Amino acid sequence: MTILHSASAEVRCAIESLNAHFAWLIDHRDGAGVENLFMDDGVYDMSNRIFTGTAQIKSFYDARKSRGKRAARHVFTNLHLQMDADNRRSEEHTSELQ
Repeated sequence: MTILHSASAEVRCAIESLNAHFAWLIDHRDGAGVENLFMDDGVYDMSNRIFTGTAQIKSFYDARKSRGKRAARHVFTNLHLQMDADNRRSEEHTSELQ
């Protein structure tokens, strides 16, 4: 079992900024570049649709773009963030408004 602790204000601010950039890329660039926000072995779990690694994440957004223009704006709120002892893994829970 991983023991998690609250993130520092500096880390929290950086992750909130990252979330804002993530939403901007989805809404204004059709997700192009989202994969660059993740580590090479990063995991993107979206409502139990799990994509592991930057190639899978990129493939998901490429396929999403191919379905045509989208009319949504993403806003993330209620950030609940906890880090492991080495600040190498986080669990993040957000509410998403579209």
